[in-house]
Amino acid sequence: MATSTDSPAKGQDIYGGGDWFVVGPEYLWYIQNNGMDGDNWGYNNVRTGGAGAIGYRVPASSPMTAELRSLVSEIAALIGGEGE
Repeated sequence: MATSTDSPAKGQDIYGGGDWFVVGPEYLWYIQNNGMDGDNWGYNNVRTGGAGAIGYRVPASSPMTAELRSLVSEIAALIGGEGE
């Protein structure tokens, strides 16, 4: 995988929950942490610092990738931060 991007998603929490996006050279990943007590860790296909997460991917050339970058910039502008 590649580098995380600022994301409208929550990110990881210390309890094994949360979600985020990763934009790599070949794929856009949506990662959903799956490490809480009671989660089925057998579904995990992404390594994290804990039990792991479930990753879904689309090609980086997908229009979804451009839409995510645009959304991140818009959110950052609304809260006074800097987008990508």
